[in-house]
Amino acid sequence: MESEGEDGWVKIGREVVDNHLDERGLDSKSLSFLPNRPRCVIISLPNRRYEEGPSMVDEMVQLGGDLLHFIESSSSLKERRVAILVSADLAHTHQESGPYGYSPAAQPFDDACAEWARTLDGLPLLEKARNLLDQAKSCGYLGLVILHGVLVSLVSKESNNGIDTGAWDCQLHSISHPTYYGMMVASYSRR
Repeated sequence: MESEGEDGWVKIGREVVDNHLDERGLDSKSLSFLPNRPRCVIISLPNRRYEEGPSMVDEMVQLGGDLLHFIESSSSLKERRVAILVSADLAHTHQESGPYGYSPAAQPFDDACAEWARTLDGLPLLEKARNLLDQAKSCGYLGLVILHGVLVSLVSKESNNGIDTGAWDCQLHSISHPTYYGMMVASYSRR
């Protein structure tokens, strides 16, 4: 159930979100802490990502497309500006002293994610980074894959597992690993 509140914020019934995610075997954090007129929905990745991450890539690309479909099919949301924020740590194996030790896969993994962030070409993210995921130990990788699914679904011209980047202003603001894990800040806006 969804409706628009007096203040213009969209109110989506918790059961709508929970049902949509449950159908896909995903967890949603309880929305009970949000005000009566929710301004956000938090999606938590399933814990099986730690053991099955590489095999979940196609499913998460599809979830991104489903998320976009959910937004566009919502009568209260399809005419609004919607922001999708993804929190996704990169490789957790940059330092021997870190909790996961060092892996030579850490830097190539982060580099592949950065290449995707700069170009939106799917190959670095969906193939290169995917093949390094088990050694890089990134807990947030699948969040980037979901975002890729959203972006691919928004633009109809696909090429090479990527999208027509002419439709997007891609900004890689920062990438670093000041501690044992990599971090990246990027933004995408439609032109």
